[in-house]
Amino acid sequence: MSLNQPPADSDGDGMPDCWETGHMLDADDPADASLDRDNDGLTNLQEYELCTHPGRADSDYDGIDDGEDPFPINEDYADGGGTGAGGAGGAGCAARESAASQPWEYALLTLLVLVGQSARRRGYSLRGTVSI
Repeated sequence: MSLNQPPADSDGDGMPDCWETGHMLDADDPADASLDRDNDGLTNLQEYELCTHPGRADSDYDGIDDGEDPFPINEDYADGGGTGAGGAGGAGCAARESAASQPWEYALLTLLVLVGQSARRRGYSLRGTVSI
C-alpha cells in the first residue's frame, strides 16, 4: 500500500470503495452518491466529505441533524462517532481515507481513532504512533 496513492473508487462517485463498503453502500453504483439514506439533508457524498455517518441523521449525537448542524462532528458530543462509525472530524478523516485501501484497514484505523477520542474525553492521554 502506498500512502501517496488515493484509495480505489470503482464507480468514480467521489467516495472510496472502502468507505462505501463500510457504510453498506454499493462501490459499483455511482448513483448512491446522491442519495440521502438517513434523511438528514446531506447526500452520501456530502456525508463522506464531512466525515459524518450516512446512516445516522445526527452523527455526533448533539440533537441536531447533520444537514442543519454547523458542526456535525463535535467531539464534545460524539459518542462512537467517527468516520467509520459516525464521523471523526475534518482532516483526520481524509488522512485515514488516503491511508486505508482495504475495508479492514479502514475499520481498524477508525477503531483506533474512536478509542483515542473516548480516552481523551475521559481524561486519559494516549501517546505513540501507528504505522501502516
